[in-house]
This record gives sequence, C-alpha cells and structure tokens, in this order.
Amino acid sequence: MKEDYEKIMNNCILYIITTKQNFELIHNKKPLDKELTWIDPFDLTNKNFLKNQITLDGLCYGGKEMAVPPWVVVDAGYCPSALIGFCKKAKDLPKEIRGNFIYNNENNLIPISEYCAIPTITNELFGHTLGSIGNKLGIKGLGTLTKAISLEILRDFGSKFSGIAQYDNISLRVHTKFGKLKIDYPLVPGHSEDKISFKYSMKVPSEKKLLEILSEVPNEKEKPSYYLNPFDYNLLKEMHKKVINAKRAYYILPPGLIIKNGRKLVPIKEEII
Repeated sequence: MKEDYEKIMNNCILYIITTKQNFELIHNKKPLDKELTWIDPFDLTNKNFLKNQITLDGLCYGGKEMAVPPWVVVDAGYCPSALIGFCKKAKDLPKEIRGNFIYNNENNLIPISEYCAIPTITNELFGHTLGSIGNKLGIKGLGTLTKAISLEILRDFGSKFSGIAQYDNISLRVHTKFGKLKIDYPLVPGHSEDKISFKYSMKVPSEKKLLEILSEVPNEKEKPSYYLNPFDYNLLKEMHKKVINAKRAYYILPPGLIIKNGRKLVPIKEEII
C-alpha cells in the first residue's frame, strides 16, 4: 500500500454508521486489516456524530447549506445500507476545521470522509455519496481509500457497482482509479443536473485488485477514441441515442478528467456493438 494510504490507516479511525441488524450481516469487520468502529444511529449518545456527518457532507460539496437533508441520509443511507469513512479526534483537527463541528470534548470523533453504496434489487451496489475534506486537511488519497475500503466491506452485497456522476466533476479521477467506467446511459433526464449527468457501472474489484490500486501498480493504458467536452449536450444526446438503440458502447478511461488549456475534457472509448 502506498505511503499516503498507510498514513491514513495508521492515523485515522475507520467508522461505519448502520443499523445493528445490518452490522450483524457484514462479515468483513476488519477490511484491509483495519479495525472497524460501529456507530449505532439509534443510540442517542451518537447524536453529535450523526449531525457532524451531515455537516461533513455539506463541507464536501461547497458549504453547510449544500448538505443532504438528514432524512435522506436516514432513509437512503444508513437504514438500507451504511455510511463508511474515516474520522479523527477533535483535538487532532485544525481549529478552523473542527470549528465547523459539534463536540463536547476534544476526544470526540469527527468524520472527515464518507461513502455510501446501496444494495439494489438486481444484487448490485449503487453509489449514493462519496466525499472527503482531505484537501482541507492536507490528507492525500483520502477519498480513494475511503471508497476502496468501503467496497471491501460491502462486496458481499453486490459483485457489480453502478452510480450516477457528472462529466465535469473531479471525482471522476477517483472513480476511474478502480477501472474504466462503462457508460450505461450517457444522460439522466430526471436528474437535477440532467445535461451533464450519466449512469455508469463496473465490477467490484477483488481484494487483491484493491490492494494493487492502493499500491498504484501501473496498468496498461487504453487509448481514447476522443476527448469529450462535458458541456457538449448535442454530442451527449447522440451518444445517448446510440446506446439506447444498441449501436455503440462507451467507456470513460482513466484518469477520468483532464484539464487542458483551462478546458475540462473526458477521455472516451467508443466501441461498435
């Protein structure tokens, strides 16, 4: 495992917010040899941690006002699945960061990353959220490690992973570290960001593959067919039509998103079906 990830494993606490019933069904309670700390969402003494997770969500996406509504976290997060991430004691966080959170003493745990994937009726894992404040803390690789260790915990509930993402989002760099993304649908018409959102899928990597990813073992690079402008809605509509009509298959290749001369571009592999 790369040194950046080892530092996180050694200096941070791995938490999981989920119901008692869910936690009992999770077999891997020491993923990648890291102890797992269970946070019971129905224990009243955990109220501050649960509120801090909502605060974290807002900080990950631009500010407290951007946080997902708490009821969504309950209904679509830790009741049907789990929220997994890393946390630190309040005393181990810079004052300007811990000032955003609620804590009674400096030994209280504060979440600094989060991941949630929800099992589906098709026996897949559907990504709900991924976020970290690693960039604010100078912790490199926090988002990648959070997703990797979460998939290791949840792999019993789905061998395939899918999710919704945006073509212009820097998180594509994290997602494509786990392999190329098959674009199931180039557009998601019901989404609030309907002109830049897409549905993707991939296999859940094996534990061996996850360790290779975290060791940054180089893979053979595929050459993209072209680079997509994330805001080229006309091209996206054409891609969508070809997918619906089973004419083409599209993949987003690593590194997911590049910036060239100030422009965001997405490497696309196009295959004729």
